[in-house]
Amino acid sequence: MLVHSYLYYKMDNPIISDDQWQMWADELTKLQTENPDCMKIKYFDKEFKDWDGSTGMHLPRTIIVEQRAKQVLRAYDEVNRVDGFI
Repeated sequence: MLVHSYLYYKMDNPIISDDQWQMWADELTKLQTENPDCMKIKYFDKEFKDWDGSTGMHLPRTIIVEQRAKQVLRAYDEVNRVDGFI
């Protein structure tokens, strides 16, 4: 969610559809609700507390998230390249 939020909001370069993102967001929200004790992982706990999956706009955009987003985008571009063109 962090990486795809960064690609969408910061880089304006989403690689998944809004529907796919929402499906994953809804799944994560359900998991959080059903397993509240498992959600205490000390990694952006505060940012995901009470998260309802309606948006990723507020999710953290740390240097680690940025690096992972760029890595995912490079891999995505490489896989989807056709004859040297994207």
